[in-house]
Amino acid sequence: MSRKNQKQAFTKVLIMMAVVALALSLSLPGWGELRLAGGEDGGTSKKMQVKALGKTYGQWSVEWFQYIAAIPADQSPMFSEGEVDLSIGQHGHVWFLAGSWIGPVVRTGEVPADTPLFFPIFNVWWAYEPGEEITEDGMRDAIAEAVDAVDVVHCTVDGRASAIYVPTVREQSPAFAYSSEVLGETELAVSDGYWVMIPPLPVGEHVIHFDGGITDWGWTQDVTYNITVVEDDDQ
Repeated sequence: MSRKNQKQAFTKVLIMMAVVALALSLSLPGWGELRLAGGEDGGTSKKMQVKALGKTYGQWSVEWFQYIAAIPADQSPMFSEGEVDLSIGQHGHVWFLAGSWIGPVVRTGEVPADTPLFFPIFNVWWAYEPGEEITEDGMRDAIAEAVDAVDVVHCTVDGRASAIYVPTVREQSPAFAYSSEVLGETELAVSDGYWVMIPPLPVGEHVIHFDGGITDWGWTQDVTYNITVVEDDDQ
């Protein structure tokens, strides 16, 4: 499908999945408190805001896009499988995980201890192109329509629903810009989707699995990360 046709079908899609859970506040041992405000529908409201480590999920989602956008196409995590270097493109205390544009994948890699993991379980974005007759509000409404159609959302950590650790929440992003080999270039983009911030996992081996999408539209994915959490001096 061409880039133009993708936009007309509310595309520009990054598919990655999980379970939606709602809480007013959630204490995470050794990690602080996750705060939620607004929304009473399990985290599906566009007005829902969640803060983790001082930023809303929407703000973290912009950083996730900048992470994806900055990586050259031949190293893009969206096209990777098997043994992978999860450190590529990472900076700061939080590391980002990606979904897949090449079908079901299994990835194996290392993550430093004391590192939270942030990723979209299902995400749709719209990048404005010069000449388009659409406003930012119109873009937001269009991507919201796509995310409203999501009918499969699963995520587990070591075989248990991710909601045991933290809620997965739907949230729209602030407006952002990017220039990328993978995503193209735009001065205005917005996204909508389900996001999760997994707190630091214990040293050792762990499995993160997420799958789902919009089955009627044929937008589905299945991603497994076999992660080894290592002490800093073991890397």
